Amino acid sequence: MKLSLKIIIFLISINGYCQELQEIKNFGSNPGNLRMFYFNPNPDNSIKKPVVIALHGCGQSAENFNKITDWTKLATEENFILIFPQQKTSNNITKCFNWFQEKDFQLNNGENQSVMEMLTYTQKSNATNDSKIYITGVSAGAAMSTAIAYTHPNIFSGICSYAGGPYGIAKNEMSAFRLMNGKLNAEETLAKFEEITNKNNFKAPKLIIFHGKKDNIVDYSNSELLIKQWCTAFQIDSSNTSKKNYYLSNNQITKIDYLVHDTSQIVLYSIENLGHKYLVDPDNKTNSGGGKLNFYSKDLDFFATYYIALEFGLINSKHD
Repeated sequence: MKLSLKIIIFLISINGYCQELQEIKNFGSNPGNLRMFYFNPNPDNSIKKPVVIALHGCGQSAENFNKITDWTKLATEENFILIFPQQKTSNNITKCFNWFQEKDFQLNNGENQSVMEMLTYTQKSNATNDSKIYITGVSAGAAMSTAIAYTHPNIFSGICSYAGGPYGIAKNEMSAFRLMNGKLNAEETLAKFEEITNKNNFKAPKLIIFHGKKDNIVDYSNSELLIKQWCTAFQIDSSNTSKKNYYLSNNQITKIDYLVHDTSQIVLYSIENLGHKYLVDPDNKTNSGGGKLNFYSKDLDFFATYYIALEFGLINSKHD
C-alpha cells in the first residue's frame, strides 16, 4: 500500500471523514454560532422517537465524537434521533464549548440557546417523543450539557455528564481552570450553589455521571460538586443510596444510585485508575459493546454509551 493511501486511511479513522451525520445549516437564529449535525435512522414519522443531544469534547468534531462513542449504532438499533452540536474555532480556538462564559451558559443566551434551537428544529421537523428528551456530553461538552439541562429542567428527562462538572460556578477561564483542577474553595462553591439554585420547583432531570478517579484534566471532585449542586437545586435527599461494583480487566467501576422514593434520580459511575478517557468495548459484538479506540478513549470492556442509553431508558432489554 502506498504511504499516501495509508495516511488517508489513518486520517479517516481518527477524524471520521466517512460522514454519517447530516449537517443542518439553517436551524434558527443561532446566537452561539454553532454548527448542527443530525442523525435519524428511520425518517418514518408515524412513530414518535426519543431525542438525544450529544456534545463533543475539546479538540473534537461531531463526526469524530460519534465515531468514538458509537451513538449512531445504538440510535439505529433502538430507533431514536441524535443531535450533535459542533463548536467552531472562531468561538474557541481549542473547539471547547464555552461552558465558563455567562454569555453562553445562561438561559436564552449564546451556545445554550443555539443548542435549544437545534432541538426545536428537530421537534418541528420530526415526530418526537417529547417526554424522552436527553442530553449528554464529554468534558467541556459535559459541562455545557449540564448548563443546558439545569436551565431547562422541564424539557429534559435525563442528562449525562461524562468527566464534567457543576453549572454556573466558573465564569471566566481562570476560575474554570481552578474548578477543573479541584482548587475552588468548597464553602464558597456551596454558597454559589444557593445563589443559582433552581427557583421553579421543576422535577430534576435524571443525572448520570461518569468520572475517572485518575482524571488529571477535570478533577474527580467535580463529580462530587455536581451531585451536591443537583441535590441542592432540586431538593434531593443524598442519604438514600445503593451500590453495585463492576470488576473489569485490572479495574473497577462502582455504580452508586441516589434514590428518591426507590427510584434512581442520580447515578454515579466512579472508575478506578481511569484518566480523561471515554470507556469503549470495541471487541464486544453484542449490542452492549461498541465504540472506537483512539487517543480520546480506553478499552476496559465497558461501553459507556450503552450504559448511558440504558440509564436514559432507551434500551429495550437489559444486558448488564
